[in-house]
Amino acid sequence: MSSNPTLPRLEATREALQQFLQTLLNQELTLELGTPATVTSDQLNELAGDRVLIWARSEPFAIGLTPDWIPLLSQAMLGEALNPGDEGTDDLLGEVAAQATARCATHWPPKACACPR
Repeated sequence: MSSNPTLPRLEATREALQQFLQTLLNQELTLELGTPATVTSDQLNELAGDRVLIWARSEPFAIGLTPDWIPLLSQAMLGEALNPGDEGTDDLLGEVAAQATARCATHWPPKACACPR
């Protein structure tokens, strides 16, 4: 049985994202991976509408933060809690995704990571 080469990168990406969020929120936290789900490339932009989403271009892999992160992230970055769908949420998600992608990309080959914005 062959091993999945994405799994070590997934764990490394989780750790990098966790460190990024700890720095951003200025608090210790444990980021746990949820149950993997199969999505198509076409669904990625839709999913990015209410979550921070990072995906690997060359591999079948994406990682996303659920919408319940939005109030925490907006409070840390903007000083006010936004909810999914509030004005400014799209810009916030885009900024966090870009910063998180840059942080996580060190665990992937050059230009292998992207965020949809």
